[in-house]
Amino acid sequence: MLGGGGARGGAHIGVLKVLERERIPVCAITGTSVGAIIGSLYAVGYSADEIEAIVAAIDWKDILRDDPKRIDMPMRRKQEDFRYLLDLKLGLRNGRVLLPRGVVQGQKLNLLLRRLLLPAWNVERFDDLPIPFRCVGTDIGAGQGVVFDHGDLATAVRASMSVPGAFAPIRVDGRLIVDGGIYNNLPVDVVRQMGATRVIVVDVSAPLVPEDELTSPFAISMQMLTMLMNQRTEVVLQAMRPGDITIRPELGDLGSAEFDRATTGIAPGMAAAESVV
Repeated sequence: MLGGGGARGGAHIGVLKVLERERIPVCAITGTSVGAIIGSLYAVGYSADEIEAIVAAIDWKDILRDDPKRIDMPMRRKQEDFRYLLDLKLGLRNGRVLLPRGVVQGQKLNLLLRRLLLPAWNVERFDDLPIPFRCVGTDIGAGQGVVFDHGDLATAVRASMSVPGAFAPIRVDGRLIVDGGIYNNLPVDVVRQMGATRVIVVDVSAPLVPEDELTSPFAISMQMLTMLMNQRTEVVLQAMRPGDITIRPELGDLGSAEFDRATTGIAPGMAAAESVV
């Protein structure tokens, strides 16, 4: 069970490395947000080493922008300095100004996920993947959790990581879906429903940021979301059963948005896994 935590999710790779080395079988995987990304890659057949190479090779600054690289822009676009510094597209509908639902609409990210998850292009039921898989999203309209167990895998993963305010939500089967961590950042119940009798939970939840960093409405909103998710996480962890394993890597000051540092979480993930398996 791989929890959400943004760039801190690099630790999941370290845990998977240890499980592979110790020949501990993974019979099912569930994931939320970044856990959905790492979990889906593992479920379709990538090894932990291959996932590490993928994460290390991604140009995160580019993939988390919707515009083409600045070097590829015509001079006129480069001169739009304010536009470049704040990628905020406005629209109009019925005479009203419409703000985007997220800073990143996610076109490049979606294309990346589709390319990486190409081995599962013809899989409808996630139980039919090499390792059965589930990921979790939140129906923001109904205020309910959504478990993705079939359909387009790339779309399900993209929906699971739609952090409100950062990534635009996406519509799946008529429902507007945001990050699964809002409802259930550690979906232990989901993996139990898949038949798991012993659960390994990897918690990479982000800590609260210092007060002096709460300098914008967005930062305050993210702090509130973190508080809510961490409270829910503690409830889930307290309900763990005898025989279950909880892994909480020591990730220090690694921030959830520091994707260019994501691979630095691999070693702490390995160390945390080695201490309990």
